[in-house]
Amino acid sequence: MIKAKSPKLGAGKVPLHTWTGHTAKAAWKAFNTDGCTKVPDFDFRACCDEHDIAYMTGKKFWKHKVRSDIRLMGCIMMKGTVAHATIAPIYFLGVSTFGLVPWFRKRWKER
Repeated sequence: MIKAKSPKLGAGKVPLHTWTGHTAKAAWKAFNTDGCTKVPDFDFRACCDEHDIAYMTGKKFWKHKVRSDIRLMGCIMMKGTVAHATIAPIYFLGVSTFGLVPWFRKRWKER
């Protein structure tokens, strides 16, 4: 597991809170991530870690979940090879579909 320690994490080096809509203080509490859950991380684990943190901190479906899914695909594509360009949409479809359960389970528990 990786513990987030700074406001910049992962391949994109973009402060996470700018795309989750949270302040830096709220977004950078100690989060434990596991990379690309239940699928291979290959060489883009940092992208998956950013995605995990976005799921943990996001509140609104369209603003946070969907944007973080799109962001994951873009982060993988930015690795720059044909293999990355091929696998990025597959991972996007996976998190868009199978990410619904953890996303809504977390929101249900917060009620």
